[in-house]
Amino acid sequence: LTFSLVTANLIGGIDQALHGSNNLRGWGSFTQPDNTLLFVRGFDQNTNRYRYEVNERFGAARGNQTGIRLPFQVGFNIRYTLGPDQTRDRLRAAFGGGTNGALTGAGIAAGVGRFFPNVALQIIEARDSIGLTDVEVAKLKVLADSIQLEVEVLTAQARAVVEKEGGNPDPAVLFGVKLRPFFEKGARLRTAATTGAKAILTEDQWKRVPDRIKTPQGFGGPGGGGNRRPGGE
Repeated sequence: LTFSLVTANLIGGIDQALHGSNNLRGWGSFTQPDNTLLFVRGFDQNTNRYRYEVNERFGAARGNQTGIRLPFQVGFNIRYTLGPDQTRDRLRAAFGGGTNGALTGAGIAAGVGRFFPNVALQIIEARDSIGLTDVEVAKLKVLADSIQLEVEVLTAQARAVVEKEGGNPDPAVLFGVKLRPFFEKGARLRTAATTGAKAILTEDQWKRVPDRIKTPQGFGGPGGGGNRRPGGE
């Protein structure tokens, strides 16, 4: 049984609650300033000129002066799943479950760790085919140790989050909200590791780095614990 609260244009609702419908500030809505300065109101044949009227709303961008507004809405959803939960089962297959099939902090942490393959370490393992020198290997080792330390911090934090949620968390909330920042940090960390390793290698050596290392595919990427995805593929 899952409960969820859904809002549309929440900021717009706060705007209306604080300022009233007749004094909106335009929060949460796209408002384009009125860029019409003058209106043509006729033609004076005596002076051979058009007659204009100044638009008093020129430059106005207030929310209460916008003809089309995004409404504020609140929805409360209840979902009850009968039988096996396929999403939960796929996540258990990807991250591993405990003795009772529940998602565990250790399993999640291991899965998060697989999402951050250590590019520098993988390049060191392929040193013979790439043609690395001892100096380059030493530099890559420093980078790999630094990356590994940050990965361990991320996985420990992710494990703490999962364990706090209990043994049977809601996958949508866990992965879509609470663990999302860790995956985003991991993606940035992987990019930084790739950039750092590329700076150490020569252009010719970088061309010899396998594509599976430079652009890992799938959840966890090659060499990072398998190519399994959250869907268990």
